[in-house]
Amino acid sequence: MTDLTENDRRRLTDYLRECWHESCSSGSPLCLCGMSVQKHRTHKVKNRSFTTPDDMVALKDKMVEKGKWDEFYWWAANIGNKEGAYGSAERADWLIDAPRFCRLVNEWLKGKEDKP
Repeated sequence: MTDLTENDRRRLTDYLRECWHESCSSGSPLCLCGMSVQKHRTHKVKNRSFTTPDDMVALKDKMVEKGKWDEFYWWAANIGNKEGAYGSAERADWLIDAPRFCRLVNEWLKGKEDKP
């Protein structure tokens, strides 16, 4: 599994219903929703890396909120069983490895986008 690209991090940010920030030509951070970060300090300026435990928990909480946790869990367990890497009751470390968990959520979301 490869590292997350900027588009992957945007996908995860959108899933969390958070704002993705970019720098405009002057270097000041702007939010894709159109708000200037300097004027609205309540906006989180730094984009998530999706490598930390906080990022992992935010994604898990959003899936639970949307009623998608079980669907994701069994999808990830099935992928892991095919790879022989994780997914069994004895080997569920994928649930506590933040970068791997975030990459799995991204792959799951991409798979949902690909379906007609």
